[in-house]
Amino acid sequence: MSPEPIYIRIRKVDNIRHAYLGLEGTILLFGQRQAATDSEMQIPVEQVTISEGRRFEGKRLIAALLCLLSQLLLVAGSYGLASRFVDMERPNTVAAVVVLLLLLVLFVAGCIGFGVFLVMFLCKVKTVRLQVVPRGTTIEFYKHAKRAAEIDDFLGQLRQRQGLVDEPLAALVRRPMGFTTEHSVLPKLAASLYLSVLPAVVTQRPALLVLALPVLAWFGYRQVQYQRQPREFRQAVRSYICGDFEIAIDALQSLRVRLADYVPAHFLLAEVFTRAGRFEEALDITSDLVADYPDLAQKMQSDIWLFKRIHQRRQGEAP
Repeated sequence: MSPEPIYIRIRKVDNIRHAYLGLEGTILLFGQRQAATDSEMQIPVEQVTISEGRRFEGKRLIAALLCLLSQLLLVAGSYGLASRFVDMERPNTVAAVVVLLLLLVLFVAGCIGFGVFLVMFLCKVKTVRLQVVPRGTTIEFYKHAKRAAEIDDFLGQLRQRQGLVDEPLAALVRRPMGFTTEHSVLPKLAASLYLSVLPAVVTQRPALLVLALPVLAWFGYRQVQYQRQPREFRQAVRSYICGDFEIAIDALQSLRVRLADYVPAHFLLAEVFTRAGRFEEALDITSDLVADYPDLAQKMQSDIWLFKRIHQRRQGEAP
């Protein structure tokens, strides 16, 4: 019986917040969300080397600098308010005192925050580094005191499962494997439009709105290219991104019947079969493509075979 799967969330040193590690059988899973893509790497545990160290945490320095910047803004604001009350014909002394006291409290709080964050930054944080030996990939994340016990338990499980690996089976899985899934381009479009119109808003010069035209042109070109693909293929892509693999398979098989020469459907179907764990069917698809696309088809067959072996190890199955 294979050991129970376990998962933990991690915060990488490169500030990618949405990341996790998992152990399924003798496979280490590493997933993260970055921009508009999700990626997951499946790594045989015997390929992982564990080490620990210490690092400065950059976010703490940024927080300290923001506190310092807020103090400069408060000083400028308090000077302007004080000048306004002094220049008034009938100054409101009570209001001036209340406002200045409030600004003073905020100023003191900001100074305290600056000092606290600066001291926290100067105190290095423990980190854990997982080095994937054959590929050179490094997964480094913080080990804060409040989560140290959870991380230590996970690393203990990782070391224990490294000792369970059978050498003949380990030799069959030679490298890590992974999937990357792209999400909708709409969040990327919104962010790009915001950045392109920001100069026009800040400078109040409508002519600078022309900076948004390349963004709209890129999106329009992408949509035109996407709409030129067959309807079933577009439906399969949407289902694949959402994780509805069976719906994607049905759409692609229907497209293969209607347009047998549409090559992208064959390659996408092989990938969807792989994601769905139907490896034999994926290998059958790529076998039909070897004659016309030998290099690409053989590479896909190799990847599918490795995914199959890794899947067996995740499930604790015999080779």
